[in-house]
Amino acid sequence: MKFCSLFSFCIITLCFLGSCAKDDDSWSDNYEMSFFDFETDSEGWTKYAVDDNGQSFIIDNPLSGLKSDTTYRFIALYVRNNQRIKISSCAHAVSSLPVPLAEGDLLHTDPVRIQSIWRVRNYINATLSVPIKDKQHFVKFVEKQITTNNDGEKIVHIQLFHDSNNDVAGSHTTVYLSLPLRTYNNQLTQGKDSIYFSINTPEGNITYPYLF
Repeated sequence: MKFCSLFSFCIITLCFLGSCAKDDDSWSDNYEMSFFDFETDSEGWTKYAVDDNGQSFIIDNPLSGLKSDTTYRFIALYVRNNQRIKISSCAHAVSSLPVPLAEGDLLHTDPVRIQSIWRVRNYINATLSVPIKDKQHFVKFVEKQITTNNDGEKIVHIQLFHDSNNDVAGSHTTVYLSLPLRTYNNQLTQGKDSIYFSINTPEGNITYPYLF
């Protein structure tokens, strides 16, 4: 199973949960909203959704036209019936693998506001508020360095890259991020090593330490 990982993403396309809206919501109005890994089959249909607890659900109204045998990261509004879900609306979450900054590139850290941030099994999820007017913004995760303390603890330092493209501050848009941690499974030790994720805000660069 391949993971769909975009190196950079125009966040102006992520400002609302509507990119895969479904009209038939006949089960109930008991909506939930969660991050999911959507797994596609050999024909590019999203047959299954796996939540952040590792629980798998059958999607009763699957999406189509995606890459086959690939995992996509989505934020979804849905209704649930046992091990089945019906999607009301959804959108891609920014979930590119963290990579070092290319030589000669600038590390843009235009400020954003953090609404929430939390660690789950395979990701660090975050909801941000970003002022957007009429220009494209780009975000990605930059691996700045890996350090080792005197006690042998490894720390991966990751910075959120945000290039506002000199946009004038406009209305605030909600943007969803999921920093994938699977790339460090063979480099870090669970319960010993750490991920330090930094996000620049109007109040300064804030670092969130999470035990791996």
